[in-house]
Amino acid sequence: MPVPDTFSRHATTHATGQTRYTLVNATIAVMLAASVLRGLEADPFTVSIHA
Repeated sequence: MPVPDTFSRHATTHATGQTRYTLVNATIAVMLAASVLRGLEADPFTVSIHA
């Protein structure tokens, strides 16, 4: 299966190269990270680990 040219977290972890690391894909990745951080800031959740 060919690697897609658009941003995909899964494809980025398995395939590296010039087709993956473009300005557009980097911008989308930064926007995704910022939105996840903003969401966590707005609605934090508690993590409790039971060993």
